[in-house]
Amino acid sequence: MHKLKILVLLLFVIGFGAFNLPQAHADDRYCMLFSLKSGTTFSFDTQTIHVYKENNLLYVDVWERMDYNQEGVQEVITILKQQNKPTKGFQNLDYTLSHVLIAISSTKGTQDSVRSETNYALDGSALSEWSAPYNDYSNFKDVAPSSKNELVINMIEKYIVAQNLMPTN
Repeated sequence: MHKLKILVLLLFVIGFGAFNLPQAHADDRYCMLFSLKSGTTFSFDTQTIHVYKENNLLYVDVWERMDYNQEGVQEVITILKQQNKPTKGFQNLDYTLSHVLIAISSTKGTQDSVRSETNYALDGSALSEWSAPYNDYSNFKDVAPSSKNELVINMIEKYIVAQNLMPTN
């Protein structure tokens, strides 16, 4: 079963046109995970990642970053329009920073919760910002098997193991 899961994830990555193992990003603060055919690049902040245990769960507190090329920008605009959300200024979208909390349980599987998200323009200004209410963890969602989120989380877990980041209590 585990080998099948790995095979499905591998096919998922190839289907998106990229299979890049985590590697250093421009300023070495971000570790690049992979890029999609659209040119959207996924990475995470290696300087702020925090691993801890609480209530028999392992948590990974991480800042994820998505950098866009013009095709990726158009995909974001299309999604925003489908969701009836404003798109003003998004033609200048450069990157998105998301604060994500990942909960890993041996019995319940893996869940994630986006704590905040900010979309930045090419000039560094914020196009949109969103934050979950403080101490509101009701938006944890199961991570779907073979999804982009599962791929991101699996690659972050590999980084944690490779760097020997031990959880704090």
